[in-house]
Amino acid sequence: MSQYQLRGWLAWHHHIALVMLSMLFVLTEKIGYKNEFPLLTARDVREIIARTYAQQDNVLEIMMLRHKRRQDDIDRYYRKT
Repeated sequence: MSQYQLRGWLAWHHHIALVMLSMLFVLTEKIGYKNEFPLLTARDVREIIARTYAQQDNVLEIMMLRHKRRQDDIDRYYRKT
């Protein structure tokens, strides 16, 4: 926030309100899809939105591949020896 420039409190309040709304949206998506995609992140939600509007069909395949890699890293890190 040290680099955030604004001209008044109203602009800051508008910015923070939008940030909080976007965080709420990401949280509701994570909660809504926690059974199908337990590793869903804010980046995943952002990419789904971006690729959906960009008409890319393989967005879920890309996300599932990233989740598999993430789960493999988690399993490798917590592997019982």
